Amino acid sequence: MRALVLGLVCFVTWPGSTEAQFPRVCSTVEGIVSKQCCPALGSDPANVYDRERWPTTCFNQTCRCFSNFGGFDCGQCTFGWTGPNCDVQKSPVVRKNIHSLTPAELQEFLDVLDRAKNTTHPDYVIATQHWLALLGPNGTQPQFSNISIYDFFTWQHYYSVRDTPWGIYHILSLERNLQRLTGNETFAVPYWNFATGQTECDVCTDSLLGGGTTQMTPASSVTSPGSPIGGWCVTGALLDRHVFKTLCETD
Repeated sequence: MRALVLGLVCFVTWPGSTEAQFPRVCSTVEGIVSKQCCPALGSDPANVYDRERWPTTCFNQTCRCFSNFGGFDCGQCTFGWTGPNCDVQKSPVVRKNIHSLTPAELQEFLDVLDRAKNTTHPDYVIATQHWLALLGPNGTQPQFSNISIYDFFTWQHYYSVRDTPWGIYHILSLERNLQRLTGNETFAVPYWNFATGQTECDVCTDSLLGGGTTQMTPASSVTSPGSPIGGWCVTGALLDRHVFKTLCETD
């Protein structure tokens, strides 16, 4: 069984544009020029520089966190831990089959997704140009734009995640973002056992994630207008793996 992953898009493309995620505090002229992304946390940060092999064109120094600290700035706890020192184990959340959710639980899930779709991610922005033009025509205007919490997850999924264990990591990342958004640390993303539908998509109904065509074309959306997410749209470039692959590479 796999956790529910929503990659529902309609294509909107801009010629010559490219997108990739950067920590918001590192998307500055200083950050891009120095190729360092490890923002300090107070006077005694629990982080050090760690050389990375990718993406060395954009950043060659990022944080390596100690103990159970995590995140791009070591300002969060790794999954399963909480507390000021990240030394308290969190109670596990209860992940239900989406078909076993009560009407109230299902509505809560759909409402949280909608909020995530329409809420700017507090920590990350999207690069809108290739690395050669990342600082703009005069070298002083970083080319970044905001991205919603849900679209950030979608970008991560299509760019870097296809199988476990990275799929599990990003589901947990989405779940954490939704918990932060709602202030409810017990919120859990439901799972969908895709085998139960046999040859049919049994979550592709307007009462769940939306019915309609399953063929993605530039002129049509994936779900019907009557579905809870029928009006959702992200840039088609999210699916352009070749474009993303070249963002921070020299070849």
